[in-house]
Amino acid sequence: MAINLIIELSEKDSKYVASQIEVSDVDIQTIRRIFSVGEDDPLMYNSYKIDENINEILYSYIGIKLNIQKYDCYAGYRACS
Repeated sequence: MAINLIIELSEKDSKYVASQIEVSDVDIQTIRRIFSVGEDDPLMYNSYKIDENINEILYSYIGIKLNIQKYDCYAGYRACS
């Protein structure tokens, strides 16, 4: 079992998750710095909102650009099989 960064895209004003993107081999410490995650969530299991600034940083780091005008986007680490 691996622990990967999961990006969830939900339709605006909805709880419906339209899509999930699984990103492997991403340094968790770098992602924690990008999202300014505190010491209370060392493994980043909570979900963190991706805003325009974070979207640009993620794009330069992992090569994925999200449509944050269409979707509410959140990221966090999850156990994956």
